[in-house]
Amino acid sequence: MSAHTRARPIIAVLTVGVASCAAPTAPRGDLVPDPPSLETQIASGLYRSCVLRVTDGVWCWGGAVAGSGVTNAAPALVAPPQGAGRFVTVSVGSHVCALTAAGVAYCWGENRYGELGDGTTITRQRPTRVLADVPFRTVTAGLFSTCALDLNDRAWCWGRNDLGALGTGSVAEGERALRPVLVAGGRRFRLLSGASTWCGLEAGGVPYCWGSVDGSFDPGAGLEPGDCTTRYGRMFTGRPCVVPTAVDAASELTQIAVGGASTCGIVRNTSAVCWGEGWLGSLGDGTLGSGAQSSRPREVAGNLALVRVSSGGVHACGLTPDGRAYCWGSNFRGRLGNGVAGTSIGCALVPTGGASCPPDQASAVPVAVVGEGRFRAIAAGSAHTCALTTADEVFCWGIGTGGELGRDPGLGDSPVPVRVRLP
Repeated sequence: MSAHTRARPIIAVLTVGVASCAAPTAPRGDLVPDPPSLETQIASGLYRSCVLRVTDGVWCWGGAVAGSGVTNAAPALVAPPQGAGRFVTVSVGSHVCALTAAGVAYCWGENRYGELGDGTTITRQRPTRVLADVPFRTVTAGLFSTCALDLNDRAWCWGRNDLGALGTGSVAEGERALRPVLVAGGRRFRLLSGASTWCGLEAGGVPYCWGSVDGSFDPGAGLEPGDCTTRYGRMFTGRPCVVPTAVDAASELTQIAVGGASTCGIVRNTSAVCWGEGWLGSLGDGTLGSGAQSSRPREVAGNLALVRVSSGGVHACGLTPDGRAYCWGSNFRGRLGNGVAGTSIGCALVPTGGASCPPDQASAVPVAVVGEGRFRAIAAGSAHTCALTTADEVFCWGIGTGGELGRDPGLGDSPVPVRVRLP
């Protein structure tokens, strides 16, 4: 789940604390953000997507799911607070975050774990300032947690930490940070991506990851700072870590994208690799089933030259140099965009430990997204995908009953790209 942008990535500072009644002060620091390189951006996450247009700002749609209170999922303009200045980046996870040109982060949406970073657990319908003491150069919304990079390339995180997503060296059931806290280890990252697991790329292209993909905290595991066990480790190193830990990657990466089941990266702007859980084909290497998992990056099949990649819930997508889109993994409700849609989220086990999946259910190798569109950015969400054409038009496919496709939820899903009609 990621936002594509040319702006330099950031991680935000997080502090465990209670809500403060004092007005937030301006970010402090000796550095000021570089002037942003503005371009239209696309971002997708849990049930929703957003586009940032240079002409008029951030537009978001989706989120009309049971219990959300959202009834109109059509694209809506999200205005920055008065005096904040324009947003220059946007990111979507379980919530939405954006960054101003001054390096001030704002978040809105779900806030049960403090993922908005405003010192509270109050859900916000409008952008709310993150209570950080330093300016950021990017902010990334994950799954119930948020991370950012400051101007010195240090990572900060806030929100849910019972699976180690904050990277502080601590992990405890129910632990959370309501404001940014500094990720342990002192490493400097140039790129950042995250969901329940977070990964950063160092300047040399080495990925470091922390957090966990497991669905529940196991107090019997006895995790200590820096200790990672195989039970938790399908996502990155063979062990989930509570501090940034190097991935055993054979090649330097130029991009990284963390999803719900797997993490993918681009090797020297020429090809894609993935690692983590591949039960439904999200590694893209041709494997399926209970044995399809890897703690080391595996090359995505098909001999495709991929220059961009995005990881979603249980699928991933990439772009070729000429803008053609390919996706792999689960095709439940059409999220691969290949013209067919699976009606079940599972596949049948076979005696060898692999899985038998109908062609419409999942693909363990990249399949072409139908249509003649050429895209320059792609964003895989939890069960849908959106992409931005070279003409800055937005197309989405996959699940649509929550408005994820930018249209009436009653129109349902689409296994082919449909255009999002922005005002």
